[in-house]
Amino acid sequence: MEGGSGEEIAQFLDPLGVCEVRYVGHPQPLTIPRYIKGVKKVVIKGALIPPWVDALIKEQKETGFLSNEPVDVKGAKVTPYDLTLKLWGSIPEGRDNGPEASGLKVIVKGERAGNMVTYTADIVGRMAPGTGLPAAIAALMLDAGAVTEKGVVAPEGCIDPEKFLAELLKRGARIHQTETIQSMLHI
Repeated sequence: MEGGSGEEIAQFLDPLGVCEVRYVGHPQPLTIPRYIKGVKKVVIKGALIPPWVDALIKEQKETGFLSNEPVDVKGAKVTPYDLTLKLWGSIPEGRDNGPEASGLKVIVKGERAGNMVTYTADIVGRMAPGTGLPAAIAALMLDAGAVTEKGVVAPEGCIDPEKFLAELLKRGARIHQTETIQSMLHI
C-alpha cells in the first residue's frame, strides 16, 4: 500500500483519543506472516501527533519535497528531501500544545471454537521510550543468550514474545487488552 494513503479514524486511549491514521512503511505486513502461523493479513497504519505534522508531511510528499532526485536551483543541484529536512530543524520548539504521546493498537481477528474473536491491545506513551526501550530489551535478550537465531531475522522470528512483553511491563509499560467474542451461529 502507498504510504500516506488509506486514511481512517481510530480510537486510542487517552491522551490521544480519536486520530486519523494512514498506511505507513513498516516491514511487518511482510515479516509477521512468515513467522506467526495462521496470520494471513497484517495492516500497519499510523499517525504523527500533533495532526499538523502528519498533514505537512503528506503535503510535502505530494508536492515533491520528499524526493531524492536533485533539482536545479539557480545553477546548484539541490535534493528536495535534504532541504525539507533542514527546514524541519527550524520549526520553533513548543509550537504545539497537543499530547506528547504516541499510540500503538494491535487488532487480531480470527476464529476460535466456532466464534469470531477480536483481540485488541493498546499502548499509549511517549514515543522515545516506545521505540528505544523495546530495542534495549532486545539487545539485553541478545546479550543474555535468549536470542539464538543467526543472521538477519525480524524480531517476531527470533524473540520470545512472552519474555519480551514481561520485560516491557517490568519497565513501566501499560498495555490495555480487550477480547470480543461474537457467535457465528446464524438462525
